Amino acid sequence: MMYQRVKENTRFRRNDKPARLDLVFTMGIQMNDDLRFKCPLGKSDHVILEMDIEEGKEDRDESYKGYRLNYRKADIENLKNYFKNVNWEEIENS
Repeated sequence: MMYQRVKENTRFRRNDKPARLDLVFTMGIQMNDDLRFKCPLGKSDHVILEMDIEEGKEDRDESYKGYRLNYRKADIENLKNYFKNVNWEEIENS
C-alpha cells in the first residue's frame, strides 16, 4: 500500500489560493512522520520538503527490476523507418 505523506499546502503564490502540489508517496520505506516545510529556494513559490528516511528497516521487493526495459539500447532510427512505412490508414480502417 502506498502512503501520501504531505498533509499541508506546499505552494504559496501572492494572489492565488495556497495549494498542495508537491506530494511524497512511500511504499515499503520507513519514514518518520516528521516532514519539515522549509522556506522556498530563490524565487520559487514551492516550499522545500525535508524528511528523514530510515534505510534497512524493512525489506524492499526489488524483483521488478529484472523486468525493466532498457530504452537506451533501442534502435531509434530503425523504429522510425519501420513506422514511417506502416500503412496507418489500413490499420485504422480494419
